[in-house]
Order: sequence, then structure tokens, then C-alpha cells
Amino acid sequence: MAQDAAQQTEYAQKYHQVMAQAWEDPAFKQRLLASPTAVLQERGIAVPAGREVKVVENTDQVAYFPLPAKPLDGDLAAEQLAPGGREIVAIVRRAAEDPAFKQRLLADATAVLREQGLPVPSGLELRALEDTDRVSYLVLPRQAVDGELSDAELEEVTGGLVVIAIIAVLIGLLVPAVQ
Repeated sequence: MAQDAAQQTEYAQKYHQVMAQAWEDPAFKQRLLASPTAVLQERGIAVPAGREVKVVENTDQVAYFPLPAKPLDGDLAAEQLAPGGREIVAIVRRAAEDPAFKQRLLADATAVLREQGLPVPSGLELRALEDTDRVSYLVLPRQAVDGELSDAELEEVTGGLVVIAIIAVLIGLLVPAVQ
């Protein structure tokens, strides 16, 4: 059974709360990095038994792009996607269907996304990570300096790099928990 919109919204809100607390509380962030499953479960985010969650942290130079273990089902509504989101979903779906494309994406996500016409900020390396039936990656987005986003950072967030990573993580991590 797939998640309904209310469940997706609830999990997204919980995810955002975890990310916000990780940015504000260095001790919490260290716990999240060291014991993500325990921290997520404390926050009401179900993690299926036998699944390992690994947290990776975006930096100014590297942004992570998780590929869900299962293909994306159905259509995602336009309001669920940031600008560029449809293109990212198409890339994720293609990776699920085309093993050669997936291997290229895993080897050099930056080049593949640029080939697909998606803007990748200069100096930023994208690294694709492959979720499996046993391992899911959770991406901790960069924290804005002094609590504010520059125009370029705001474009990065609204452009979908972080938002689509969140969607991919939620689909890959949470859907198995409610089936």
C-alpha cells in the first residue's frame, strides 16, 4: 500500500524537524550521524527492521543524490516537486530501468545531470548513492551561514537538489515501513 498525501506530508514535516534540529544542535547532529535509526525512530519516523540508515552531509563542494531502491511508482503531483523536479524524477526512473545509465549516474552524477540539461552549480560535485533493500541514505543539507540563504543557495534549494533528495529518501526509506 502506497503512502497517502497526508502520510507523505507528515513524514516530510518530521524530516524537516530533524534537519532543523541537526543544524541548531551540534550534539543532536552528532547523534544523528552516529545513530540515525535510533534518532529517526525517536522522532516518529519508522525505519523497517533490518534496514540500515546512513546519513551523509552535503558541503559547499559535494551534494549527495540518493537513488531509491525501488522504482518510483505513479505520478508525483506538481506541488510535490520543486522546479526541475520532474527532470530529476525522470532521471531516477531511467536509472531504475536502464542499468548502464544507472552505473554512469553512480560513477559521475554531475556529468550525467548536466548531460540531461540540469544546471549544476560550478564547483559543486554531485555524488549519486544507491539505496538498497538493506541500506537507505539520508542527506543532511548544508546549513545556511548566519541562518540566511544567499540568492545562489536559495536557487539551489528551490531548484530541487535538496528537495528532490528529500523526496527520494522519503520514498526509499518510508514507503517500505507502511506497506
